[in-house]
Amino acid sequence: MDSAELTCLDAGRTVPRNLSRRCKRDFIVELGPFGGPDVRLRINREPPVTAIVLWTPSAEQQDRKDELMQGGPYDIALPNGESWRMAPEQWQETPEGKVAVTLRSILPRPHGPDGTPFELDMEAGVTEAEKREVSEVFRSIGFEPGDVRLMERRGLGDYPWLVTVSLPLAIFLKSFLEQVGKDAAEALRDFIKRIFKARESSGQDGQCILIDEDSGIRLTILGELSVKACSKLLELELSRLGDQYNALVYNEETGEWELW
Repeated sequence: MDSAELTCLDAGRTVPRNLSRRCKRDFIVELGPFGGPDVRLRINREPPVTAIVLWTPSAEQQDRKDELMQGGPYDIALPNGESWRMAPEQWQETPEGKVAVTLRSILPRPHGPDGTPFELDMEAGVTEAEKREVSEVFRSIGFEPGDVRLMERRGLGDYPWLVTVSLPLAIFLKSFLEQVGKDAAEALRDFIKRIFKARESSGQDGQCILIDEDSGIRLTILGELSVKACSKLLELELSRLGDQYNALVYNEETGEWELW
């Protein structure tokens, strides 16, 4: 669902016990400084995400109008785990005495740990839900995709889905060793599994391609990997492969990663 309107309470109030479970899911976790009695929220998830908060402001909020609109960015969060950093754009008063504030999400610049280069591309036509899910998988290991770039493809027919990433491959692999140590192979396997799970709704096969910023080597993953394959990948000394713009693919028969 790329847009929705929710009836909700602000974060400072308690959800009534007599509400159904479905209704409780529609209550807002966080609305920044906005919200109050009878608050409603409309979310449009088409990037950049926009939110409209409609409520009856308190006298204090009215007095602080300029301060609130010039402040931010603010956090807007939903009970399902979705959240955005948003900047206010418009304060509009209605004849009924309510206020509608429009906010727009601020997309951070893409980056890896400590500001290392990182870019995420997906094929044109990918759904917003899939973009969000894949982005969250990378954020979970410290890589911020920012605004996902879309790749146009020519010709007719069905193409496999693509998740293409450009980053320092050695730093990417090292992040698993630093975070979980001896369980790094299992963590890497689970990471790749989550990428393919996030693209399941496309109904097609696909590829996850990691392009090394330093050598140009394209680590090509055609499906979920075994712990053995991930362990072998973590053991690779990428510097010994040289500057080769080749695909690095796991050979199930030999149990080794090979350059194509």
